[in-house]
Amino acid sequence: MTDDLAAAIRENDIGVAPWAVASSKRTVRLVIPGMAYGPAARNGGHLRAAERRWQDAIAEAGQVALADRSPWQGPVELTIRLAFAPPKSWTKARRGANGLWKVTPPRLENSAKLVLAALEGVLFVDQAQVCRLELSKFYADTPGTIIRATEAAASGEMRFDGPVEVSLRFE
Repeated sequence: MTDDLAAAIRENDIGVAPWAVASSKRTVRLVIPGMAYGPAARNGGHLRAAERRWQDAIAEAGQVALADRSPWQGPVELTIRLAFAPPKSWTKARRGANGLWKVTPPRLENSAKLVLAALEGVLFVDQAQVCRLELSKFYADTPGTIIRATEAAASGEMRFDGPVEVSLRFE
């Protein structure tokens, strides 16, 4: 997970600018180096400048990935991985333990809300199109955000590939 971000930054010499790879017409991969954010509960829910810049970088990467194509119309699957720098208070040995889960703020779902808002109108028309969402946050030597978006039904076939049998009993 963490080596993926570091390798992407090294291989593409991207510094602090976002970049995108359109691996196919149906899948894009966005890498945004630097700190990930979640909306602040304070300030009446208004985004801080750093949060707005992060959102703008995500939207910019999405625009680059789709190039001249219009936003997707059908179901979308998203994987969002948030890599955070370890706290400075950690020892060198602990800081080197890439991949440890981050259990402190920001809350994962709040960061996802910012990502979805940034990509709405860019990769997909409406956030409601996101039918599958995989989220993770962890510590890494190289902080950043990796987003993988897939247009789930470019062929027009809309189907969930998991078990479809559901039985609920209330007693």
